[in-house]
Amino acid sequence: MGQTGQSGLSRSRRSSRQCHPIGFDDWRKSLTEFFVGFPDGHHAVDDCVSDADKVVTRGRFQGTHTGVFHGVEPSGKCVSVGVIHIDRVENGIVVEHFGQLDGLGLMHQIGAF
Repeated sequence: MGQTGQSGLSRSRRSSRQCHPIGFDDWRKSLTEFFVGFPDGHHAVDDCVSDADKVVTRGRFQGTHTGVFHGVEPSGKCVSVGVIHIDRVENGIVVEHFGQLDGLGLMHQIGAF
């Protein structure tokens, strides 16, 4: 998808993490926080299933904590946490996104607590 996170995405798309919908700009801000905290961060896809206008992807977010992330100073630790993405696609563009990441596991791995 590239670091900007814009390719193939509608600016009017809705995004949710757990039950909290966020707009495109807030989603980009969240993505930027990940790229600052984990510049080498990437998703490793384990499963991808599509049906009609929905695409479900299950995998892992992996990266090295070399930048400040949610106030936690760089630890240099490599992280690997489970993620699930459910996207609704119209005309090849993602118009709605639901993402779930093991945030507690991530913060534990970087030594936040």
